[in-house]
Amino acid sequence: MLERAKNTPYYALLHVAVKTGLRRGELLALRWPNIDFKSGTLSIKQSLAYTPEQGIFFKNTKNNSSRRIIDISREVIEVLKQHKKKQAEAKLLLGQHYKNQGLVFCQQNSKPLHPDTISSWFPNFLEEIGLPRLNFHCLRHTHASLLLKAGVDIKIISKRLGHSSISITYDIYSHLMPGMEREVIEKFEALLKD
Repeated sequence: MLERAKNTPYYALLHVAVKTGLRRGELLALRWPNIDFKSGTLSIKQSLAYTPEQGIFFKNTKNNSSRRIIDISREVIEVLKQHKKKQAEAKLLLGQHYKNQGLVFCQQNSKPLHPDTISSWFPNFLEEIGLPRLNFHCLRHTHASLLLKAGVDIKIISKRLGHSSISITYDIYSHLMPGMEREVIEKFEALLKD
C-alpha cells in the first residue's frame, strides 16, 4: 500500500499514520515545530476536527495522555524531510497565496485539510490498488497490531497510542494476544531446556 501511495499527494500522511499510529485529527493538526528531527521525536499537542456548525477547527487532544511525545524512525524522518521540501516548493510557486500555518499535512496552499477528505479518499485508493476497502482508522490499528506481533509490551503501545489507560488498549487488542501467549510459553519452555 505504501509503495503504491508514493504516486499520490497523501504518501507522507499515510506513511506517518502507519509508522506512528496517530489518530486522523492528530495527524492533521501536526505542525513542523512539533517534529524534532535531531532527537527523532514527534509531539502531539492538539487535534483537528470538523463540525457543520464550527467548520474546521483545532482543539485539545482527546485526553491528557493523548498529549505525548513519541519516537519516530529514521525512515519516518526522511519521509517528513522530503515532504517538507515539497511544501517549500509549493510555497515558492504560490507566493502570497500560500498562507503558512506550519501544518505538516495540509492543502497545497497550506490551509488545513478537511478530515473527511482523507477519510473518503483512502477506501477508494485501497480499492483502486486491489486491496479491501478499509477506513483510515485501520492504519492506527495496523500500527498497534504490528507492535503487538513484534512483542512490544502493551503498556508501551498504550502510551504510544495516547490511550487514557492500558485497559483501553487491552480491550481493543486482546483478541490478538492468545496466539502471542502461546509463543511466550514456547519461548519460556525453550529457556528451561537450555
